[in-house]
Amino acid sequence: MKKEPHNLESLISELSDQPPMVKRVFKPAALVLPWLIIVAAYLAGVIQFLGLRMDIDTVFYQPLFQFELALLGTIALTASYCAASLSIPDMGGRRWILAIPAMLLAVFVGLMGWYFTGEDFHMPVHAWHHCFSAALLMCFVPIAVLLLLVRKGNTTRPYMMAAMTLLSVSALAWGGMRLSCASGDIGHIFFFHFMPLIILAIIISALARRLYRW
Repeated sequence: MKKEPHNLESLISELSDQPPMVKRVFKPAALVLPWLIIVAAYLAGVIQFLGLRMDIDTVFYQPLFQFELALLGTIALTASYCAASLSIPDMGGRRWILAIPAMLLAVFVGLMGWYFTGEDFHMPVHAWHHCFSAALLMCFVPIAVLLLLVRKGNTTRPYMMAAMTLLSVSALAWGGMRLSCASGDIGHIFFFHFMPLIILAIIISALARRLYRW
């Protein structure tokens, strides 16, 4: 019993002499930049494999189509930056940046609503369509790479990080599908373009705490 104070003092002295273990946190831009390079190369390859839509020479020069692609690119960039920022527990004091992709998403939803105003909804004839697998293909590598990168930090908001990750990847996948599929049918777009993203969102949300654990 008499040796306990001495042992305690020795332990405190030993611990105080050792430098604390500090995990280095990368800057959000340093995480996002390699992701963008990898994803750009991957999506270019996927679109090349799938082929561009038949009317690309006409639709690509339409201002509204250009605006849609620019909007999707901006959503992907800002959402991926937010996901990387969320890898820092306090986001470096910049929580306000989460509002940027949210507002851009609202603009995109409004644009889609305007696109399909007055259009009739038709159930797809076929039970399976290659666009479904194409949408998943466009998501697979981007989301896997982004998951690996943002796990370098320690988030305290796993569900928000999952939402930003999904929003970023979904914007890129949607843009890729717009470049490769010329269908304007609401039923086709909902079931074969949008539904894969919903399924992916459900899976990632269910696994959010495991994927972004400390």
